[in-house]
Amino acid sequence: EDYTYLSMALILYNSQIHINEAICFLYESLATDRRALMLTHFTLANAMARKGQLKSAEQWYQSTLTLKSDFEPAKQRLRAIQC
Repeated sequence: EDYTYLSMALILYNSQIHINEAICFLYESLATDRRALMLTHFTLANAMARKGQLKSAEQWYQSTLTLKSDFEPAKQRLRAIQC
């Protein structure tokens, strides 16, 4: 079920015009299993950054790294928003 929500969220996120809807699907994905998908955390971070909510984005990049500490894209984006 979390993959379905994540898939829908990625489609909406990639459209670049339905970010809020994508975020809703991402939260639904997390509701099924909060730690299940590192990609859900990472996509939430990206969506928050795209919306200009950098504090929230930073928290989601950190949670991504909690799940997978060597995930370079999260490290790079986290550094970028902290600068």
